[in-house]
Amino acid sequence: MSLLRGNWVVVGVNATGMGPLARAPGQPPTASMSGAEYQANLLNMLLKDAAITPMAEGWQAALAALVAGFPLLLSILPAFRRIWLPTVATMAGTLLLSVALLRFGHVWFSPVPALLVLALGASLWIYRLLRQTHKQAQSDALTGLANRTRFDQALDQELRMARRSGQPLSLLVMDIDHFKQLNDSQGHAAGDAALKALGRILRSRARRPRDLVARLGGDEFAVLLPETSAQAAATIATTLHVDLANLGRKPHGTNAGSAPPFTASIGIHTHMTGDDAGPEDVFDRADAALYRAKQTGRNRSVSHTGEPAPVGTSATRV
Repeated sequence: MSLLRGNWVVVGVNATGMGPLARAPGQPPTASMSGAEYQANLLNMLLKDAAITPMAEGWQAALAALVAGFPLLLSILPAFRRIWLPTVATMAGTLLLSVALLRFGHVWFSPVPALLVLALGASLWIYRLLRQTHKQAQSDALTGLANRTRFDQALDQELRMARRSGQPLSLLVMDIDHFKQLNDSQGHAAGDAALKALGRILRSRARRPRDLVARLGGDEFAVLLPETSAQAAATIATTLHVDLANLGRKPHGTNAGSAPPFTASIGIHTHMTGDDAGPEDVFDRADAALYRAKQTGRNRSVSHTGEPAPVGTSATRV
């Protein structure tokens, strides 16, 4: 009697092969226990107040949302400017929070949804960082235009597409006239302003998705115009001269970064169907036309044939 007084007694069959078997949580299928042993363990858990209660769905969703947004709050602090630092810290903190709730509160909070959201956010941040790094590696820091590496890739790609499609491919190569004198007389700030102004003008005239404006280095720029005829390219070059002339009529120095008056010389080459020239040949022809434009007085456009670029008011880009 003394052995039974104050104790709970579970009555059941635990002999091997008799009675129902129950799977033990976290154990392999072979580690089954009898129904009586399972019930005894369950009763012992309740008596010792060691039952684990899943967190209510509403509270679990709210806590997961708070955890997922926590990196944004941490990113305000100077020590966590880079978003990956608060993200990693929050992921580790989520695991610790789940263990702490389980150990001290006997409450189960599943960390997986919050960790998945954090991992997705970290993946998107890494993808954005890689794209930004790739873009910076192929762009000019001063003007934001494509750099020489990006231009060479685009010229090779567009030349192959032009051969397949049979469409013309036009290239404009240009220099700012007397750029060294402008730098020496008005300072490098004025020179930088002129480079930025020319970049803005070129972008305004090459707006199609496949058009590419690049700064090749120094004061040399290039405009790649797929599916553009020689006459249309000449019209665009003339429009650029007009834009630069209008820029020169604006008062210089009215605001910080305003560009001084300047002109540009432009060389034009249009690659046609049946021409087997490579990317280097196409560029050299446009560059040779630019040299002739400088030799014949600057502030003008010259085609690869050596003649002044033809201009027609009805010219359109094909």
